[in-house]
Amino acid sequence: MTDLTQKLANLVFNDVQMYDGDSQHAHHAPWGSITVVDRMTGFGWRDVETGFCDPDEVFWLATGNFDIRDFPDLSISEAIELIKENANTCIASPPE
Repeated sequence: MTDLTQKLANLVFNDVQMYDGDSQHAHHAPWGSITVVDRMTGFGWRDVETGFCDPDEVFWLATGNFDIRDFPDLSISEAIELIKENANTCIASPPE
């Protein structure tokens, strides 16, 4: 299991296949998943969104050009808290 005090900069974000022009980077671990998506919105503008999904599949999503990778000096636990604090679209949504 990854030590949550480890720096975010130490995580490896893998590229995920997306539509043309869009990108997704993800890190999956026993403590949850962090994803960063750069995509064209349905409103016609680009946005960068960072999501965190915990092991119980509860999800937080921070939009508005929020890329957690811009904070490499944070610990993993601090990064998770920052995502939760900036979540503005999905906030602790449990699975249906």
